[in-house]
Amino acid sequence: MVYVSSNEVFDGDKRIPYLEGDAPNPINVYGRSKLEGESRVRAALDRYCIVRTSWLYGPGRISFPEKILAAAREKGALKLVTDEVASPTWTRDLAKAVSGLVRLDAVGVFHLTNAGSCSRKEWAEEVLRLAGESVPVEASTQAEFGAAFRKPPFSSLANVKAERLGITMRPWQEALTEHIVSARRSKEAVR
Repeated sequence: MVYVSSNEVFDGDKRIPYLEGDAPNPINVYGRSKLEGESRVRAALDRYCIVRTSWLYGPGRISFPEKILAAAREKGALKLVTDEVASPTWTRDLAKAVSGLVRLDAVGVFHLTNAGSCSRKEWAEEVLRLAGESVPVEASTQAEFGAAFRKPPFSSLANVKAERLGITMRPWQEALTEHIVSARRSKEAVR
């Protein structure tokens, strides 16, 4: 069984990427529910693959890049947090990496995200740059947004165990570029 979990099983107090062996300590309900799922998988099965990932986006859904572009066109300016840092992960790259784990019959906990990390603000700025949109992006904090729940401030994941098996993931900027280019081609094909 492959169970997809989250970077939010960690509290975000660490300032370097979390390793697969680091102790989880979720700070919100979502993180606690994902950790509970991990626990149930471990209790039910001897052979499993728990895959922790973060900030998923990809074709077939309206995700962060699409929301940013729509908001930029609608509002003309954006405000995004700098105190939430993780790794944007393209679903196509994640699917390829998970498929690799399955082919290798891998067992255990694995972190699979596109390489590198950024804040939500930095991610939005890259989306806008790649789309050729010139929109100001103001820095904010989670507290200023008044979110209903707290997110880990730093929850970047290190893909150590998968890399030992030869499964690597490219930098998030490369994956985002391909996503934006693919989305643009799809729109042009529809016209």
